Amino acid sequence: TVKVYYEVDVGYGSEDVGNLGVSHLLEHTLFRHPDLSSNMSFLDVIQEKGGQGNGVTSKLTTSYFATVPSKKVIWTIQTFAKMMLGRKIQRKDLEKSRREVQLEIGEANPVSSFLGFDAAKWLTLPYLKAP
Repeated sequence: TVKVYYEVDVGYGSEDVGNLGVSHLLEHTLFRHPDLSSNMSFLDVIQEKGGQGNGVTSKLTTSYFATVPSKKVIWTIQTFAKMMLGRKIQRKDLEKSRREVQLEIGEANPVSSFLGFDAAKWLTLPYLKAP
């Protein structure tokens, strides 16, 4: 197997109050592409090729990585290039990614029950709120 790692020097540390969380949202959105069906992402395609992939957003970087069979390394590099370069992000992909991130960071419902008010209204990052 071969590991392919792609790192972008932008993370949540580059954000300010007006765009808090956008790096994480973009991480998810770049795994989607208009050439793929609406219920698929590049992570699914990598898995179909016998590999595993993921992305991580940190304070300084956003990283994309995949472990694939060695015969798929060129395909994986080309796939990462397709994810990153010359992209036009579609609203439907952005919305689907927004919902994924909401699920990933968890719902505020138990907190809201304890506090007696909708904590999500006050705690949710601006990019997670529906347009």
